Amino acid sequence: MILQNFNDKFVAVFGASVIFVSLFSGCAAQPPMHAIDLESFQINCRIKEQQIKFLQSMRSGRDERMSAGIGNLTQPWSRWTDNEEHYQRQSIHSGRTNWLINQHLLHLTRDCS
Repeated sequence: MILQNFNDKFVAVFGASVIFVSLFSGCAAQPPMHAIDLESFQINCRIKEQQIKFLQSMRSGRDERMSAGIGNLTQPWSRWTDNEEHYQRQSIHSGRTNWLINQHLLHLTRDCS
């Protein structure tokens, strides 16, 4: 009986730990293009519709932004050890990535008739 209680508790704690680690260790879906790449994105009016679909598919949701913020909070050393990934998470968390996408979409709809 005591061993069964111990096993049940171990399974619950271990399962919760695995879920927590997998959620916040970078296993979440990453956008196909980094914020640094988005800053130098080139608009091509000949493939306007494809670019619009591509940019819209890259938007980050509230959960992804929160996860990116938690990632930087729980891994502050990444600013020095993996600066590009830290900047990527910071850009997602702050909404900069979505802002860049909005700017490109604005240029596509305004400049490409």
